[in-house]
Amino acid sequence: MNCDAGSAGYSGPMNAARISRPGGLIRTARVAFRNPSFAPGHGRGWLLLAALLLSPVMAVAAPGCDDLLTRADELSSLRDVDPARGVEEGRRLLEQARRQSPRCTLGESMLMAAIGRNLHILGRVDEAIPLLQDAMERLPEEATTSQRAGLHRTLGVSLADAGEYVAALEHYLDALADTEASGDILDAAKSAGNIGNLYNTLNEFDLAREYHQKALAGFSEAGFREGVAGTYVNLGAVALKLAARASQAGDPEGERRALHEALENQRQALRLFVDLGNERGEGHAETNIAHVLSSLGRREEALPHFERALALHHRIGDHRGELNARVTLADMLTAMGRYAEAREQLELADGVAEDVPPGVALQLAGAWVTLHEALGEYAEALRWHREVQRLSTVLADEQYNARVLEFQARFDTRQQAKEIELLRSQAAVQELELWRQRMILGLAIAAVLAVAILVGVLYSRLRLGQRVARELERAACTDPLTGLANRRHMVDRIERAARAVEAGGDSFAVIMIDIDRFKAINDRHGHGVGDQVLQEVGRRLGSRLRHADLLARWGGEEFLVLLPGTDLEGGQVVAENLRNAVSATPMQTPSGRLQLSISLGVCAHAAGMGVDECISRADQAMYAAKRSGGNGVGDTDPDADLVAAPST
Repeated sequence: MNCDAGSAGYSGPMNAARISRPGGLIRTARVAFRNPSFAPGHGRGWLLLAALLLSPVMAVAAPGCDDLLTRADELSSLRDVDPARGVEEGRRLLEQARRQSPRCTLGESMLMAAIGRNLHILGRVDEAIPLLQDAMERLPEEATTSQRAGLHRTLGVSLADAGEYVAALEHYLDALADTEASGDILDAAKSAGNIGNLYNTLNEFDLAREYHQKALAGFSEAGFREGVAGTYVNLGAVALKLAARASQAGDPEGERRALHEALENQRQALRLFVDLGNERGEGHAETNIAHVLSSLGRREEALPHFERALALHHRIGDHRGELNARVTLADMLTAMGRYAEAREQLELADGVAEDVPPGVALQLAGAWVTLHEALGEYAEALRWHREVQRLSTVLADEQYNARVLEFQARFDTRQQAKEIELLRSQAAVQELELWRQRMILGLAIAAVLAVAILVGVLYSRLRLGQRVARELERAACTDPLTGLANRRHMVDRIERAARAVEAGGDSFAVIMIDIDRFKAINDRHGHGVGDQVLQEVGRRLGSRLRHADLLARWGGEEFLVLLPGTDLEGGQVVAENLRNAVSATPMQTPSGRLQLSISLGVCAHAAGMGVDECISRADQAMYAAKRSGGNGVGDTDPDADLVAAPST
């Protein structure tokens, strides 16, 4: 279950729907006619009746912009109870909104996003993706950070389900950048959960678990229980994959631990979803619990969970959830030797599998292969195995070139139809007899081809995973405004340098830097010029440092420099060079020329000194330079004079 926690909270029925019920209007009119005010000569009574008769018209009048946003939130919440109704009502309301004047572009974009969320739950990602892309293009400037990030996440989830991982990652990173910039804990948790799901898809389990733990902490802090429940589902999915990996590696104890971890996570999710009345979440948690119990060999215990999951998915129209539950159940029934029931489940799954993404179709095709092999129906097993190979190739192509995928999918579909028609036209008895004689050789060749394709897919996913990891690592370590290292990255580097000193390595120095009179610059020239000053100061500082040195934006108008292999005297020399680099030349801005200066504080780290203590000393020295008029360098020796240039 992709826990895109971007849907709105639950709300009651819409007021307009209650007002405009014909039965209620007729009853109101009957009561009105019994009132003496409607006798001849009582004009006020007739005016009241006219107002009552016109009330349905007023209730269904074109909604205003605020009302559109409220309705969009209500439609998004339908994804958990009745997504088909969410699509139908959303399209009706969108058509109505497009006819009103003046148009509300933000409201229309949010309606399109709500429709896309419900289409995604119905498994109609081919319809959801272009609609969500259109909503993203139309999103106006006045959209809030939360609205923009939520649309990025929703589009990213749909793209990921369609196998377009690189495009999905771009939207996840955009959402993460927006939420980090705004300091929104809840939206940041949602983005972290999406990235965790992507890493799980790429089999980067440690990173997937790390991001889901971040999401869990954020949702818990924000008090968003649906997000907490969805994260437990996602952590359980990671544990299930870890169990499969342990099984392949011949580690039964590791497999058992991972399965019990998955079971506990899914049960916690189920308790929360039941308490929240979220039937879609209940269905996914029930399916996953059944899957884990089956993997633990407790198959009879798993059957009631499957039954409840199928009932829930079917009732709310969650076709993707129903398909996943039926395929997982079919695999278990095949393992139990209940082949007729397994075939029935796969046939029902075929009935809801129209226009599903290649990854879901691959899961279904694999279940058919397993069943036909168990029944000894090798001709059918081989036919489905070819479909597995085709879908695996499609998934590999899809990660790198969507345009090639489109033509390749069409070609493969035509080829598959030709092969099926050819098989039907052959003389059944003769062909099957010949097929039995060649079956062993054919299966051996198919196995070799499958291994070759699997190696290719794994290699392509490895390459993609490495690229994704690099991009995420860069985003996690970089300040978005200046492009310098951020505080988190600097702390990590200083802690490593301190550990190296304790192990006998070279010492280091740190320089704390603060831009003089930065608040006055912001107040007089505006935050736009303030941002330009931060970028220019960062550029000038970086131009005077070595490749081995690290410059980071520490926070606000503060910067921190790490100088490996440098003592206090060397640090003071570097600090003086940095001071001169910033103050030597005025900065040209749209508001005119600005004379910049900085105050610096130096501290040389020594064995036994804590990282926090070292940074604090540099900070104190910098403030000493500030108190001396700024544009100077201070050190941590209380008996030493400050090395300061006159303020300009």
